[in-house]
Amino acid sequence: MATADGIGVEADVLAIAAEEREFAGLLAQANEKRRLIGWPVECAWWVMAGPVRWLLVADGPGAARAAGATAAALARCSVRCVLSTGLCGALDAHLAPGQLVHAVEVVDGRGRLWQSLLPDAGTQPVRVLSVDRVAVTAAEKRSLAASGAGVVEMEAAGVAVEAARRGLPFYCLRVVSDGMEEELPMDFNLFRDSAGRFSRVRIAVACAFRPWLVPALLRFEQRCRWSAGILGDCLVHARFA
Repeated sequence: MATADGIGVEADVLAIAAEEREFAGLLAQANEKRRLIGWPVECAWWVMAGPVRWLLVADGPGAARAAGATAAALARCSVRCVLSTGLCGALDAHLAPGQLVHAVEVVDGRGRLWQSLLPDAGTQPVRVLSVDRVAVTAAEKRSLAASGAGVVEMEAAGVAVEAARRGLPFYCLRVVSDGMEEELPMDFNLFRDSAGRFSRVRIAVACAFRPWLVPALLRFEQRCRWSAGILGDCLVHARFA
């Protein structure tokens, strides 16, 4: 049973994402949920959704932050498997926003590979490219597609490393938030702080000086919320080891 500070938590699935908002769809469907306090991460939740006990942890984008979040969680809890989840960008023109995908393998920017297990979720199999930057432009996505990957994201490699280190089953299940030919409303890579997290303050300041960006940014934020809802519907019915 979860304690006030979350030490000794037991769960079926440890899910790691970059930001808490990527868990919004799953949190909305929880039968029971408890925010865990005292953890060295941005957010940690213990959730019961259907018959599955979830541990949801987010601590910023990128493999290093994801690996740290995974290690911190596994030092405090017992789980059956580890899942990298959240939003991703399409590197395949056939993948549209809202499409659910799972990794058959994860490859990072240095060509290192990790195998991912198949969830029972009705999702489309793809190769996942895990890099430490947001793919902002259509030209960048087309270039990254040369890797043979179907989608790009930022955390799966870090999660895979920690799962392998502990001999735990690893999954990667994500939802597409932006298509291959879609340009993001701003270069979010410019607004990461010294720890590598996205700075909401810096983004807000940028918008204050460039207000014409705001409508597109709000539309993209709405798309991300919609995508997170689709992801939550999938996860609550998915089955893992």
